[in-house]
Amino acid sequence: LLAERRAGLGGDEDGRALCGFLFRRAAAPFLRSLRQWVYCGVCDDPHGEFFVVSDPRIAKEGLTSDFSCAYWERRFSSRPELTPPALAPHARTALDAGKLLHLARESGLEPSNPQLEEEGGPLSSPDCLLDATALGGALVEARAWANARALQLLLGGGKGEGELFGRLASLKHYFLLDQGDFFVHFLDSAEEELVKPVARISVGRLASKLELSLRQAALVDPYRSSLSCELLPCNLTSQLLRIINSARAVPPPPAAADKTPGLDAFTFEYRVGWPASLVLSRHALIKYQLLFRHLFHCKHVERQLSACWLSLQDAKRLGSLGGALAASHTLRQRMLHFLHNMEHYMMLEVLEPNWHVLMLRLRGAQSVDELISLHASFLDRSLKECMLRDAPLLKLLAKLLTICVIYADQTRSLS
Repeated sequence: LLAERRAGLGGDEDGRALCGFLFRRAAAPFLRSLRQWVYCGVCDDPHGEFFVVSDPRIAKEGLTSDFSCAYWERRFSSRPELTPPALAPHARTALDAGKLLHLARESGLEPSNPQLEEEGGPLSSPDCLLDATALGGALVEARAWANARALQLLLGGGKGEGELFGRLASLKHYFLLDQGDFFVHFLDSAEEELVKPVARISVGRLASKLELSLRQAALVDPYRSSLSCELLPCNLTSQLLRIINSARAVPPPPAAADKTPGLDAFTFEYRVGWPASLVLSRHALIKYQLLFRHLFHCKHVERQLSACWLSLQDAKRLGSLGGALAASHTLRQRMLHFLHNMEHYMMLEVLEPNWHVLMLRLRGAQSVDELISLHASFLDRSLKECMLRDAPLLKLLAKLLTICVIYADQTRSLS
């Protein structure tokens, strides 16, 4: 209001001087808060007059526990009604600058832009709130400085040595079965336990077998202690259908624990700390679990079909009945051929190419928002191309795998 009144007093120098004095005094607290926000990431607003509002109910810890947590989008937001006219076109830039610095503050650091202490800087005088062009340039510079600090914190310089890249490599080893010897060791030792119903499985015994497999694997992973075992109350198909139909149907109640087989309920759990949890949130980790459960189930069915070969060899000793099982041999071979092609497609034609593209794009990312978007796109594309986002295809694939399991069970009964 004072700025508009001052602009209307073109020929009244005394009136303009008075309005200018009042404007500078009235704008000083706002400018102080703006400088603290864009240069330090501190939202200092004791009277609720600043254009950035903080919601303390949304904590960073929710990223690792709440599937729908929107910390990055909702922890801080802007209020258009409290935004000065000159700042309105650049409100998003100012909001982002403070959010990026707050990310570093939540990591235990105290970032401070050198512009904060500079005399005569672009945001040192309230008059800057009257010049939208100069104000916009100062805010762009502040965001660029904050963005560089945030990317350095997440990527460690952007050359693969940061925690985020290490965490991603660790997730690929375990959830995308990149480390084959570890998976074979674990399944060999834990399969006897996993064939039991969930209610009879000892999670502590599974954890000890997992730890032993990690030690035996030819893998050096500084984050392997973050991996643990989890037994979910439903199988993969039920979980995916609940996600696909969540917008138009009430999810069915989970199956009773005494009826769900451990192999259908098993998955890995992974703990991620801040700030990597900003990218590897609970929402992202559940998608990794979906991919892992699908690959794990296919590998288990493949092992079942391979094991039933011994039963067919024993049946050959039954004389004439052994010759009648030739068709069964052919069927088993066709089932294995189908599974091998499925696994080859998912591992080598979907996950590996998508992962390669993700790594290239992450190293060239220019902002934290881009990091989050690129990683989410990788997971969504991988789920879609692995046929886990289409309900009819999902049901058909589940039916085929169930037929393979029934065949393996019936064949083993011959021995």
